[in-house]
This record gives sequence, structure tokens and C-alpha cells, in this order.
Amino acid sequence: MRNIAFVFSIFLSLMVQDAFGTIEWKGNAQSRGGPFGLGAMIGDPLAISAKYFLDQTSAIDLGVGYGFSEDNGFQVHTDYLFHPHVFTRTNDFLMSWYLGAGAAVVFGNDSNLNMRIPVGITFTFMEQPIETFLEFAPGIGIVDDFGFAFDGALGARFYF
Repeated sequence: MRNIAFVFSIFLSLMVQDAFGTIEWKGNAQSRGGPFGLGAMIGDPLAISAKYFLDQTSAIDLGVGYGFSEDNGFQVHTDYLFHPHVFTRTNDFLMSWYLGAGAAVVFGNDSNLNMRIPVGITFTFMEQPIETFLEFAPGIGIVDDFGFAFDGALGARFYF
């Protein structure tokens, strides 16, 4: 419970910071290479990762790989992501955060459908069409195994 309160307080502070001003989105990875990114995630799940930008602040992502949680098996997830705020922008990189909503299907010891709320930080290189990210995705199992679920991974994508 303490961890949930900590994550919620960080999320709330980011939202308050966002209410007092944002920096414009210009020069992110998708504008350098294109709207589609393909790469990998290391963590839970260990997966191939794809992301498609619908516009400058909205994207859809997909992960296909192996989850190491208690269900232990093949996992597919997809999320709608919103990038509301840029923390830092330099000549070398852009650092922003995102929040989303989506679902994950796990086929393992017990197959399950989870609703996810991914929260992450991205580092986008200004001269290269590369994005790195750190993502945490708490969720709730809604089919077969009702309960708390958690994914977290470090990843990178190349945009073209």
C-alpha cells in the first residue's frame, strides 16, 4: 500500500507541475525519423516494442514478449499513451513523461486479461531517431485472476 501511495504522489506532483506550464513538442524522435518506432523492452515483459504516434502528444504502443510475473508466459499488451509535458529540452535530447491506459493478455500458467495504466519517462535524442524509455505499468487482472498486476521495463525504439 505504501508503494501505491508513493507512485500516486509522484503522479500527482507531475500533474500539478504540468498545470503550471509546458514546453512545446518539437524535434522528437518521430519527427526526425517518422511516426513508427520499433525496438525492445527489457524487464517484465521482455518484449519487442512498437509505438505509433498519432500526433505530437498521442501514441499507441504494442509489446509482444514473455512476462515473468506470477502468470509466467507469453504476453501481448497495447496502450494509448498521452505525452502531456516535456521536462527538459537541450540540443542533445528531450526528456518527457507519458501516461496511458491499455490492456495486456497473458498466456501462461493461468491466462489472464489485465487492464494497465502505464506511466513512463522518455529520453529522445535530437540528432537521431531514437527514443529510450523507462515504464511502470500497474494494473488489475479482470478475467480469471482478479488481482493486482505490475509490469516495468527499460527499452529503446528506432523511428522510421
